[in-house]
Amino acid sequence: MKTIKLSMLLLLTAIMPVLTSCSEDEQIVDNMNVVVDANGKASNDGAFEKLDKNSFYLDYIKYTIKEDRLIVSGYDKYGFDGVAIILSSITYNGKRYKVSEIGQDAFKGCERIVLAVIPSSVTEIARKAFSGCVNLAKIIIPNSVVSIGAYAFEGCAGLASITIPGSVVSIGAYAFYGCTGLTSMLLPNSVMFIGTGAFKDCVSLYSLSLPDGITEIDASTFSGCVNLPIVNIPDNVTKIGSYAFSGCTELSLVDIPDGLKKIGSYAFSGCANLCWITIPGGVTYIESGAFYGCASLPDMHLPDNLNLIFAETFHGCTGLTSVSIPNSVTYIGAVAFGDCVGLTSVTIPSNVTNICRDAFSDCTGLTSVYSKNPTPPEACAWAAFGSSTYNTATLYVPKGSADAYKSAAGWREFKNIVEE
Repeated sequence: MKTIKLSMLLLLTAIMPVLTSCSEDEQIVDNMNVVVDANGKASNDGAFEKLDKNSFYLDYIKYTIKEDRLIVSGYDKYGFDGVAIILSSITYNGKRYKVSEIGQDAFKGCERIVLAVIPSSVTEIARKAFSGCVNLAKIIIPNSVVSIGAYAFEGCAGLASITIPGSVVSIGAYAFYGCTGLTSMLLPNSVMFIGTGAFKDCVSLYSLSLPDGITEIDASTFSGCVNLPIVNIPDNVTKIGSYAFSGCTELSLVDIPDGLKKIGSYAFSGCANLCWITIPGGVTYIESGAFYGCASLPDMHLPDNLNLIFAETFHGCTGLTSVSIPNSVTYIGAVAFGDCVGLTSVTIPSNVTNICRDAFSDCTGLTSVYSKNPTPPEACAWAAFGSSTYNTATLYVPKGSADAYKSAAGWREFKNIVEE
């Protein structure tokens, strides 16, 4: 990186007392007003260049007038040296404008930027403001910012940590997607919304604290966070979205609150080390593939209010040795328990009326199948169970129903049918 311009050094010198008077996580820049006179001379001796009637560069950072305020709208690709000290306000053409926003795409793709200091006049970091800033190592966000926009820090691989201040209410979709150097994230309780994929593929993230105010963990929020070991879901969360924690291969423990109602499709798919999770009684929907490939789950007690077990819900849970299917269940979807080679027995409750294809395919360890419905549930004629189960397992059915099972498609394939 080339030598920082004299004006930048002077500016850094001017703000140093402010920075050093705060803790590392609270550094802010306040009340820094630069006056640009009619001749284009800046009071901080910074480099000034007028671009049009509403835009100009000051210290190689582009500011644009929007109504009665300024937004940071870009940077000079030739003069900018990588340290962005955003001013609180600028007096231009005799009028003082407050800097209130880091605008959309402001520093997008800037590989030079290593440090950004945002003043307390700013309330919003807009969409893709720092997207692709791969060398950004430090950003100071003041306790005035309310919103962090979608993709705001996407791909900022050099960020190892970032402090989200207690003023932030919303974190947009994919805001920190692909921040591969990010190791920890403490989200304040002010945060009420975290968008889709906000921390997707943060592969170094191992410490996470979620805010109490969120009610939903959106789709793919932490997907691909391969080093995240433990997650505590806040009490107010009622829904875990699709793929929310998919591919979190080191995730071993998830603490789910009693108020949870829904687990989305493939929410925990590929969490190969997940060995402890309790699903509360209020959950009524566990969607397709929710625990696909959770090979370390030893057992699963499903909630009593569950009506449907969707396709692939437990597909590939090779460590699953037992599963409790509640009487409320009426439907078991395709490949729901496929490849659960550790299952030795399964009880299908009396209210189940439909079992789809391959629901228990390749469950090679099954030796006992208990069906409690006197009327054989509708099952796919070719393979609700695997061939090894049909050939070696014993099907136990209610007294007086053996003949019905022996003539029913998907059940008559069992070599051993016994009434109990």
